[in-house]
Amino acid sequence: MARRLYIVGAGASCAAGLPGMKDLTWELCDFLPEIEREVLAKVIFEVSGSRWGNGDPSPNFEVLLNNLDPRSLTYLANCPIDLSKAGRTGATEIALRGLRAFIRAKCIAVQDRIGPYDRLVASLEPNSTIVSFNWDVLLEVSLLKAGKAFSYLPTVIILS
Repeated sequence: MARRLYIVGAGASCAAGLPGMKDLTWELCDFLPEIEREVLAKVIFEVSGSRWGNGDPSPNFEVLLNNLDPRSLTYLANCPIDLSKAGRTGATEIALRGLRAFIRAKCIAVQDRIGPYDRLVASLEPNSTIVSFNWDVLLEVSLLKAGKAFSYLPTVIILS
């Protein structure tokens, strides 16, 4: 039997109502409690020039995470600038912790709907392999709903 490989690209969950990287930053800001939103929004403006709630385009979330990395300020290490007030470390923690809660809440909100992942799972043949580039777990939810076992680490087959 031929094995099939399915590649699920980033953004495949947009059809289920989850944002893509382009819109995730502002949707995350909308989701966060006000105090955390203010900290993150201030640092987003610092690193991207975009203001939350001002009609500015949402910064790509992955690019934002790279820009929040405080190591990007190491060129200032010997200057008389207090890097502890840059806020990037705190904003990074807020962004990542908030992302986890946001994605979880979004997945819970749509898990009972029949969506594209359910159709994909229903069409799978035994021993299919799926590679997903999504941060959410909607594919796993669809597999569980269908009663199909899955593993994050595929079995290695050595051909001779």
